[in-house]
Amino acid sequence: MFLLFGFRPVVKKIGVTKKYRCTRCSNVSCWEVYESRNWFTLFFIPLIPMKPEYFERCSVCGGYNQLSREEAERCRTIV
Repeated sequence: MFLLFGFRPVVKKIGVTKKYRCTRCSNVSCWEVYESRNWFTLFFIPLIPMKPEYFERCSVCGGYNQLSREEAERCRTIV
């Protein structure tokens, strides 16, 4: 019997934060908030979601900071 399983990351944008100065590129821009979640897959079909991680990303250089769930929920908008 042949089983094909693995993990697949799914990232979705959930909102935008205020304008910040990025410590990496020194530009002032709106940071976007994302939710990243790994899914256990069987034959490329996502079956079981794992614990989500939240982060905000600089829209200029792509630098990011981890966020707690509460911080990310405050930034949630309809996208």
